Amino acid sequence: MKKSRIKYNNGGTVKKTSYNGVASIEAGARGNNNNASANVTGSVQGKGLKGSASIYKDNKGYTATTIGGGMDKGGFSIEAQQRRDNYGKNTSVRISKGSFSATADKNKGGTNYSLGYQKTTRKGTTFGAGVNKNAHGLGVSMSVSKPL
Repeated sequence: MKKSRIKYNNGGTVKKTSYNGVASIEAGARGNNNNASANVTGSVQGKGLKGSASIYKDNKGYTATTIGGGMDKGGFSIEAQQRRDNYGKNTSVRISKGSFSATADKNKGGTNYSLGYQKTTRKGTTFGAGVNKNAHGLGVSMSVSKPL
């Protein structure tokens, strides 16, 4: 069943059309006295697989194209994305299982690798830890957050 929806806000409009929850096309435009931009995104999903492609353009000459896809089966997921814009190409791959994740990003500045762990308790407190390796060296992070 085809379903369409149009939203207006802050000088912009977005139209999204969905087809049986399997595919969708979304187009948006916004602008004011100084800036104008438009974007189109198409996506498909089903049986644990998903894919999308989008293009963005503005009146200042900036253009970005993104293609992505992923798979989610039994708590294991893998996602990949490639983005090209005026500044170059960025490729990203993320693998996760439960609270653990691993990510690799490659762009003009080099390659970045990271491992992460994030767990939320039943009371809503989230604990996180991560290790990151990039052109600047090795980084370690830890976080604790609790809703108010």
